[in-house]
Amino acid sequence: MTAKINVGGVYKDMTDCKVNIGGVWKTITAGWANIGGVWKSMYNSFVRYGKAYFDGSGDYLSLANSADFNFGSGDFCIEATVTPSNVTGERTILALYGYSSNRRSYNMSIRDGQLECRYSINGVLGVGPAGGSISSGNEYHLAFVRYGNTFKSYINGTLVVTLTPTSSALYNNTVDALLIGAIGPNLTGYFNGETTGVRITKGSARYTANFTPPTYFENDTNTVLCMNFGEIIGATTFIDDTGKTVTTVGNVVIVA
Repeated sequence: MTAKINVGGVYKDMTDCKVNIGGVWKTITAGWANIGGVWKSMYNSFVRYGKAYFDGSGDYLSLANSADFNFGSGDFCIEATVTPSNVTGERTILALYGYSSNRRSYNMSIRDGQLECRYSINGVLGVGPAGGSISSGNEYHLAFVRYGNTFKSYINGTLVVTLTPTSSALYNNTVDALLIGAIGPNLTGYFNGETTGVRITKGSARYTANFTPPTYFENDTNTVLCMNFGEIIGATTFIDDTGKTVTTVGNVVIVA
């Protein structure tokens, strides 16, 4: 009988110290699993992708401004897997969006139970209607992509909004930090809930039609941010698999 390992509630075949995840064999050694070239801790026979909890009151993660986070007129994909505890008002998932200083570039938020993804070409005006349906207590994969001149947003792999097309470059914000869990620089719209992963891809839309969401985020070609929150329970410092420094503000913490 083939040995199996429980990964995210699904049993995967194991052989010769490897685990089959999504049809790809990953190396396991000394209580750790190599997922996408990154070693993730294992706990009670689970490969830990982890969950980071944001309490909605001053919690967020910050990464220094980088050319990696400015997309110009190229394709991109911003995605996250979240379980919101509160969907009223604006609950920001990820933003490079200096709204009070006219340095808007892009952001992805939950607004009053819908997915709202916005972009700006001039830093002043943000474009992007909300759509779909998001409720508290349920897990969702959310994605915001640009493919050519078309912008789309997806919930659980299903298209919910096609935004106003443009051939123009997005506003080049070289000042503000990239924030996970808040929108800045005045810091509002705090996310309340859990996230199991966040990824940004520059130069590829990844998803151009409805798709099956990934169970974890690979640090693969064109990835400029990749976080699966595989730290131990109780951790308050976090790793970006692409090597960028992540600063924790407030009480963001890994939970079971």
